[in-house]
Amino acid sequence: MTPFEKAIQHENAGEYGKARELLEQCAATQCHDEGDLAFHLGWCLENDTNGDRAYVLRLYEQAFAQAPSPVVRVNSAFRSGWVLMQDRDHDRAEASFYKAIELAERMHLDHELYHYSLFWRAVCLENKGQYLKAIESHKLVQRLSLILSPESRYREIICHNQVGRYDAALGACRSFPAHVPDGFDSHRYAVLYDLVKKEEATLISCLGRDSGTGIF
Repeated sequence: MTPFEKAIQHENAGEYGKARELLEQCAATQCHDEGDLAFHLGWCLENDTNGDRAYVLRLYEQAFAQAPSPVVRVNSAFRSGWVLMQDRDHDRAEASFYKAIELAERMHLDHELYHYSLFWRAVCLENKGQYLKAIESHKLVQRLSLILSPESRYREIICHNQVGRYDAALGACRSFPAHVPDGFDSHRYAVLYDLVKKEEATLISCLGRDSGTGIF
């Protein structure tokens, strides 16, 4: 087993300190691709509570630029966005998620990383007050990902309300998925479903619409 393979084994076991030591040895001896190493070093440091977040972002930027695998490059941009979003830097986070989206689309990579990048970019857009752009992204998420559809549909409803598009919000409520998608947490689905139904009732009351026909 190569040092890099041992490092990945430790990484998969959650032993990030041991993995990092081996990855740094690989980097020093140039025994593996630099871009791939940068991504895995970034991931190990991201999972270190005392890790240097600025260094993590530099490693992910290097991985995005150098890694030979499109999936690793998309993942690098996604991880950068995630780190920045946790730091509430929504401008830079949104830009990083968009980099992941652009690369995935350019490479025709219909991968869950693409779907999650779309979703979290929409969340960043919401936090920036760009609700119409967020709605566009949420609609695309719903077409592409069953597993993200309930969360995305609920957030779409909130975005419509934020810009006064109450008819559209009511329509999104009524088209909320009727069943829990495979793999989606059933408890979380029940919470979302309850929130959507309460929102639907409020909208019907405020707009004076008939709840029985589905016509509005």
